[in-house]
Amino acid sequence: NNLKLNLGMIRTTIDNLSKLAPYGKGESFEWKEIVNAIELLNRNNFHDIQFIKETPEQDIYFHLSFQTVLQMINNIVINAVKALENTENITEKKIKFSAKQKGNVFTLEIYDNAHPITFADPKKIFDYGISSTGGSGIGLYHVQFLCRSYQGDIQVRTLAPENQYTKCFTITLPL
Repeated sequence: NNLKLNLGMIRTTIDNLSKLAPYGKGESFEWKEIVNAIELLNRNNFHDIQFIKETPEQDIYFHLSFQTVLQMINNIVINAVKALENTENITEKKIKFSAKQKGNVFTLEIYDNAHPITFADPKKIFDYGISSTGGSGIGLYHVQFLCRSYQGDIQVRTLAPENQYTKCFTITLPL
């Protein structure tokens, strides 16, 4: 029975990892595959962080590189996790995805309730070498580069203190 249980766990792990494999040219993928990959990559980080997902009823299909889209979204999640780790006075740590499709445009809003961005101009966090989480300052710069390379965009805004979140990253991508 132990052997069967362990084999089942190994099969599940291999299946989950295969979902992270790059897609070939001309292939497409669904939004929920990205969400599953984000959860897989961050499963150790999400043990004390509430991960909230708001997605539309209809399936959203991308005709972009799976790895690239995963990398850009995961870079933002990694920063949010780092920021939440450095926030001691928050009892309920949260990251929220709010995804929607309008025509051929995908919009993803990523919220977190870590400390607010301290730069006078929050957009400065997209500059090369700039970090508010103690990182290298390459991640968000790279996210902006990837978004623009797909004719998309990324914006950040700080939210008023009465909100349950402190900041929101908005990514728009063509589908």
